[in-house]
Amino acid sequence: MRLRGVFAPLRRDVPNRHPLLKPQARQFHPLHGTLLPGAVADATVLDPDTEYALDLTTFRSKSRNCPYHGWKVKGRPMATVVEGQVRMSRIG
Repeated sequence: MRLRGVFAPLRRDVPNRHPLLKPQARQFHPLHGTLLPGAVADATVLDPDTEYALDLTTFRSKSRNCPYHGWKVKGRPMATVVEGQVRMSRIG
């Protein structure tokens, strides 16, 4: 599994200027909405090359009306970190 480009937002020369970061969060909580050391970690690691079929039965949502069930898609979330805690991981 290659994870190329996944950590691009961690560039040191523009630590708080990534378009996906929320400046509103930093206004009230300086260590939110950034990927700097000591900040609260909220991130998703993606594998852009993985292809798989969406399966409604694996969704955590209680809703069962998904028009995308069975679609073959490319790019899969491999890990999710919320407030510094790994909440989901398919790595390792």
